[in-house]
Amino acid sequence: MFDIVSLGGATQDVFVRSEGAQVLRVSDRQHDRAWIGFDYGAKIPVETIAFMVGGGATNTAVAFSKLGLRSACAAKVGQDNAGDAVHQTLQAAGVSTELLVRAQGQTGYSVVLTSYEGERSILVFRGANETLSVADLNWELLRQTRWLYLSSLSGAAADILPEVFSFARQHSIQVAWNPGSAQLKLGLEVLRPWLQQVDLLFLNKEEAALLTGQPLLKPAAEHLRQQPAHPVRPGFMYDLDTHLQTLRQQVRQAVIITDGPRGTQVYDGIQVWLMPVFPVKVRDVLGAGDAFGAGFTAAWLTQPDPGQALRWGSANGAGVVTDPGAHNGLQTRESLQTLLQAHAGIQPQAYALKA
Repeated sequence: MFDIVSLGGATQDVFVRSEGAQVLRVSDRQHDRAWIGFDYGAKIPVETIAFMVGGGATNTAVAFSKLGLRSACAAKVGQDNAGDAVHQTLQAAGVSTELLVRAQGQTGYSVVLTSYEGERSILVFRGANETLSVADLNWELLRQTRWLYLSSLSGAAADILPEVFSFARQHSIQVAWNPGSAQLKLGLEVLRPWLQQVDLLFLNKEEAALLTGQPLLKPAAEHLRQQPAHPVRPGFMYDLDTHLQTLRQQVRQAVIITDGPRGTQVYDGIQVWLMPVFPVKVRDVLGAGDAFGAGFTAAWLTQPDPGQALRWGSANGAGVVTDPGAHNGLQTRESLQTLLQAHAGIQPQAYALKA
């Protein structure tokens, strides 16, 4: 019996950090955009390079195991050295590999380009991740889980989603979903039948805007004056009330929208909860979203309390951003409690949405 099975991607990641990476930004009243750049045609010095295992399924499965849950990873890798690395990493973390598929072809691979700010752009080769099929999954083993955590699926692998959601419904398995861009681009109307089977929906603010078709609005001073009931809002760049309300109408329990260094907003149908990030030195943000999602979900499995879940997710994410690699800073139950106590003053704040 598993507490939770993570289904999604598994990759070999190579982290490349260069102080020569330039960050180019364009901002207007409504939007911010940024690019990472290098001198064209130049040979760029690299300060550090490291090989690690990543991917949404592996990242969250390891995180769940470290937090004391019985977890398994359902993903597809090749019969190659990178696939061996994924298998060994999962086993070392106490994650069941019974649902890990080994096949001909290459394991997914990512080249992670990190700037001096700790933000990154990723060059992705999907590899075996795109060929995960209904026939690959051990459905008898999947019946033995309480929860499924679904991360991004691309290519032909996305075709398994209707079967997965149907299976979860038939066997009363609860679902946390962090959909990929391919699914989000389908739009709310197409995804509605699936969303109605989702208990926890994880998105970042750009994904929430894409899925709902609603723009992201910076709450400028004049907007804040019109919202006197939102005293905690000034610490957050974007007003996501409309996005939260629209999406909460589709799912069973809660919608979680992350916004990087500006924290996270959650709506459980009763209150909106606003959680700032923990003040830690950021070295690399890769895997922070997976760490947050796993921490939040692990807390929710224990007790469906948005406030506690936000603190668990934030603490797990804070651990990851301080240590390069998606797994190195993941918290155990004990270290999580220590981190929470060290930042006892950082608590979520809540308010009721206007009808």
